[in-house]
Amino acid sequence: MTVNSLPKYTSLVLQSLIPAFLLPALTKNLDDIIVSQQEGWQPSPIVSINGQDVVSYLTQFAALNSAGTLEPHADWNQLMDAPALDIQGYLPIFSGGATFYPGDELNFTFANGTELPTFWLALYNNQDPTGPLTTGGDFYNYFVLGLLPASFNSSLADNTTESDNSTSTDNSTLTDSSIATTSWFNASAGAYPEYADVFQPDLSVEGGGIVTGYFLNDTSTGVLSLPSFSQYDTYIGTFSATVASFIVGAKAANLSRVIIDLQQNSGGDIVLAFDTFKQFFPDLDPFAGSRRRSHQLANVLGATTTAFWDSLPVNNDTYDAFAADEWVITDRLNAATGMNFTSWQEYFGPVVDNGDTFSLTVCKHNFYPFSIPFGDIPFRLSLSSTRLLIDRTRFLGALQSLQRNLRRSSF
Repeated sequence: MTVNSLPKYTSLVLQSLIPAFLLPALTKNLDDIIVSQQEGWQPSPIVSINGQDVVSYLTQFAALNSAGTLEPHADWNQLMDAPALDIQGYLPIFSGGATFYPGDELNFTFANGTELPTFWLALYNNQDPTGPLTTGGDFYNYFVLGLLPASFNSSLADNTTESDNSTSTDNSTLTDSSIATTSWFNASAGAYPEYADVFQPDLSVEGGGIVTGYFLNDTSTGVLSLPSFSQYDTYIGTFSATVASFIVGAKAANLSRVIIDLQQNSGGDIVLAFDTFKQFFPDLDPFAGSRRRSHQLANVLGATTTAFWDSLPVNNDTYDAFAADEWVITDRLNAATGMNFTSWQEYFGPVVDNGDTFSLTVCKHNFYPFSIPFGDIPFRLSLSSTRLLIDRTRFLGALQSLQRNLRRSSF
């Protein structure tokens, strides 16, 4: 196993496995597929991996490494590349997101007898220089015990940090990435149309705008592409505004049907999902709630964590940190009453349904029309209800946390 250090990519430790053939061989295989279509010949399919039937191997690989979806075929889909992943800068599970080490070898056999021997690379992303972690012991010592390898050179790490800091703040030279993007055509290798009829400002694979819309007049169909609801800062407002522009454009074009493309959408800001729903269906009030199965371990964790959080003063970092914890329930709304749960015991139930036991339902949101300014673009929450319910404790905790973060980052 070869371990490569990628010290500056993220503030979290992310362990994943990537096939070593990914860049050279994958490019060649894609070229074969494209050329075969042009020249009229059939590329040879993969029939086995490591001597095992390819379908059986990938099914087991998906069950072990995919992010746990409702059906096996959805786990399988996570293995495959997709344009909607490309435009977000993500890799599929098989070529960049595997968690469990499957062994050193990764050998492909094609139907025509051709073999492609290769191996896995284990990658880790870390915010600080780690030095070369070349053995399993180095890996364990660093990530479990917090010990740097003997070969770690602190002077080189300091120089790297200073260099990164100096270049990250220098915006005097514009690069190609700074040129405005108005479609996903290039980022998706031509999978998305070359021209988008509607697009969110600052489309970017590195994070930014994400929404595009297309008017297919020959079939009287509009396609709204929403590959993510994860947005921040001014992009929250422009996301909502772009959806509104799409609806206006579709009506103006007299389109008879709309497809909302949610391929590879793993979620994000639930407010944007609500807002999008209300823009399409202004007379309907969406409801989002969740419950969990009741069992003794959940009861112990929830009762203990909720009681601990309830005992904390509001003006406290720990209070803020635990406010979003899944085992804290007294800052969440009871869907049956519209009021906060008073204790874990109230929430836990259990409620018997179809021979199983569940908690009560948590109401995710209950909105009222209001407007929040995000830069020059108002973020319009067109979500209505018959009454306004404000979770005051949660709101104050979030506001105080924001104020503390602003003070820390001020200069």
